[in-house]
Amino acid sequence: YNELMSATTVEKIESVFLEKEEAEKIDYSPREKYPLTNMMKYFGYVIRGNTTGNLPFTFKLDEGIDMARLQRSISKVLDAHPGVKGKIYPDETGWLAFFRNDDRKVEIPIEQVSDEDWERLKGEILVPYAYTKEDDLFHIRLFETPTAKYMMFDVSHIMGDGMTMNILLEDLNKAYCGEPIEEERYTFYDYINDEMHREEQGVRGQNILYYDNLLKGLRLERSLLNKKEKEDLSHEVNGVIRRRFNLVKKEVLYFCNRQGVSENVLFLTAFNYTVGVFSGEKDLFTCSIHSGRTDGRWRRVAGPLFLTYYTRYNVIDHETTVDLLKRSGRQIMDTMKTMISVPREGEMFFQYQADLIRIPTVGDAPAETVHLQLDSLPFHLQVMTDDNGYYYELRFWKNRFDEKQMEIFLTCYESILRAMAMEEERSARRLKKHIPDEMFPKHYRVRAAELSKEAGRDFFAEADEDEDVAVYVMDELFNKKPFGAWGRLYILDKEPAESAGIFKHPEKRGHSLYDTGITARILPDGRIDFLENSGRVVLTDGSRGRKYYDLGALEKTLSPVDNVSGVHAYLAYDTSMNEMRLEMDVDTVQNSFINELRTVAGENLGEQMVPTVVNLRMTTK
Repeated sequence: YNELMSATTVEKIESVFLEKEEAEKIDYSPREKYPLTNMMKYFGYVIRGNTTGNLPFTFKLDEGIDMARLQRSISKVLDAHPGVKGKIYPDETGWLAFFRNDDRKVEIPIEQVSDEDWERLKGEILVPYAYTKEDDLFHIRLFETPTAKYMMFDVSHIMGDGMTMNILLEDLNKAYCGEPIEEERYTFYDYINDEMHREEQGVRGQNILYYDNLLKGLRLERSLLNKKEKEDLSHEVNGVIRRRFNLVKKEVLYFCNRQGVSENVLFLTAFNYTVGVFSGEKDLFTCSIHSGRTDGRWRRVAGPLFLTYYTRYNVIDHETTVDLLKRSGRQIMDTMKTMISVPREGEMFFQYQADLIRIPTVGDAPAETVHLQLDSLPFHLQVMTDDNGYYYELRFWKNRFDEKQMEIFLTCYESILRAMAMEEERSARRLKKHIPDEMFPKHYRVRAAELSKEAGRDFFAEADEDEDVAVYVMDELFNKKPFGAWGRLYILDKEPAESAGIFKHPEKRGHSLYDTGITARILPDGRIDFLENSGRVVLTDGSRGRKYYDLGALEKTLSPVDNVSGVHAYLAYDTSMNEMRLEMDVDTVQNSFINELRTVAGENLGEQMVPTVVNLRMTTK
């Protein structure tokens, strides 16, 4: 893909071909042990023990399916894709390695169980991968009860992706019907050799430089949609929301074809726009995913070839909706030239699946899907399509996010998406005007005492604490923000003790709005929430595991230190690690106490909260 994008003439393509012919040949001869790819390391070390590392497809089979024939077909499929038969476990050094065994013969037993036992087993058969000598990279099981037949076809994410599952199950149907299977001539083991070669050639460094340029100047410094109350985030409390979009598929496809953008670009751009509405930021990034199969050799290879990537969204004044989509599409195409995956930094993770996971047939007959609920990432929105249109599944942590808030976010997302796809709005800036009225607070009032409690001080110089005060959370153009969206807090006709300005109310003649200078949100349950109190805990999900950083706590801890007049903490892209790192800016008159600041942070908040980079900004007082 990269070569085709770069070589735009026949002569340039010929030059690329000749260079590859003369290049040093890679040794693909089989060996006993292979290193893990960077993607495999993430699943092996970070996701181990969690079913987000599983790819389970479970079916109630047609009563006419010949189970012995299906059993033989599975063996043929595994023989055609040898990487799935390998094993991953620690070698003599203690680190995980990938052990090859192409000659291994696998036969899946047919388990005879009662109907009652099957109902119990449904809740037990989904088991996370352990990566030991005893654990395969597949959990395939066949069950037969007195009244039904079932198949569970689960491959570890460390050795597969959505495309892998489609390939394996398509081949299973071919084998069952007596059709030939395309055996892998180029295997995932060869892919590993190629990745090692790319590393030696410096491709990874070039790709990291691309992301460094893409994210230059961006800072991750606030959380989004999180609950106001801090809860234990060392484990997940799984939640899920499933709904269909009110979109006509033919109309969406017509729009995308006419504008020259993909469905992925449409759905992802609408998602990023919605994140911008709720974050209150004009420049942000989210994380998404593509199949990673950007080389013809990888077309039928079973393996974790998918790549996660960052998309940067920033507001351009007076941009049209179509121009916004085309700009997003160009960025995604440029990103797909890279060969590395990025970690999921921040919580906003979006995935357009299309019809990748729609497998209506097993063997030679229709099959009924048996749903097994996976563990969840903190936030993972997947959009899928079928013959009836588009639908989505949001898996999230209920101990991190409020379900009502998530539903509001999704309703806003659907409204913005529809305004784009149905061409209801030409102006990108005005897309948020299509959010339904019921998503906004109306005639909102709050007790003065609650504002004082949030601020940690007397909010008004003179006020009855039981007095109700009219407040607004708005953007820079005085548009109200939806429930749960961060914006600027304004007070109607009552001056706060500290004010950043006064403005005429844009709609109510004779009334004034006092700018508090505070970033806040109005929650679905009617409470007010200040960013500084609950919106500064941010997530990284990289090679060091899933970690939450309390940026507000770091700022409060270091602000009282002698000679410090201001602290601002954030996460920024780190080229050495290809993930985000903790940084902070410190206003000071002293130029040589970075180690002291780090010591104070570590002693009070733990080693995780010791900043990697401290930027001292010298002041005169």
